[in-house]
Amino acid sequence: MPIAEAAHAVIQVANANMADAVRLVSIRRGHDPRDFVLVAFGGAGALHGAEVARELNIPTVIIPPNPGVASALGSLLVDIRHDLSSMFTGIAADADTEALEGMYTSLESEAMARLRQECVADENALLQRQISMRYLGQWRSLSVSIGSGPDALAEATAMCEREVLRLVDRYSQATVQHAMQETQDYVEHTVRLRLEGLPHGVWETTDYRDNDPGKDEGLVPIKIKLTLDGTGIH
Repeated sequence: MPIAEAAHAVIQVANANMADAVRLVSIRRGHDPRDFVLVAFGGAGALHGAEVARELNIPTVIIPPNPGVASALGSLLVDIRHDLSSMFTGIAADADTEALEGMYTSLESEAMARLRQECVADENALLQRQISMRYLGQWRSLSVSIGSGPDALAEATAMCEREVLRLVDRYSQATVQHAMQETQDYVEHTVRLRLEGLPHGVWETTDYRDNDPGKDEGLVPIKIKLTLDGTGIH
């Protein structure tokens, strides 16, 4: 493929990804992009703006005189933010709330230390706790806010249940299940493609799944062994 065609293909992929991002914040929220004006800021905004607008049938594109300044100004004005996380796997009803509180306290101490190094006063710091939760047997989780204290986990569990019911009430149970299945199918397809990119041989790992709700077994280890050869994945 000639260099010019290859470069054009890269730009087309970038345009398609940008168009998908616009769909995510417009169509999926009930807004028609055709009712809006596209403002193409950023150093490469003028390069992609027209094609993204054409893809989404947006009638008007505005390109500021100095589009790159908007991105630079945003970097200067945006709040300093750090996202810290730690793994805590277990059944909500049986979780050690003191251990969970200790993990949050440790993360908050690290966050405050970073902010102080960046000259952010303690009184200007805002710490927000979140926890990702899911039902037994599901792999997709929901992130919900969580407070502090012995009742924080129970309150977060109730909030997660309310959020799931809200999604089901808004989109129907069948729609929510279909969306989860589509995402799972996509992930499985992606994982298979990446596995096929590994060298031939035997690969072993250990994963963990939730126990049977009717049994008190905790997390069950699952040993996975894959053999990759010229005929496929076994």
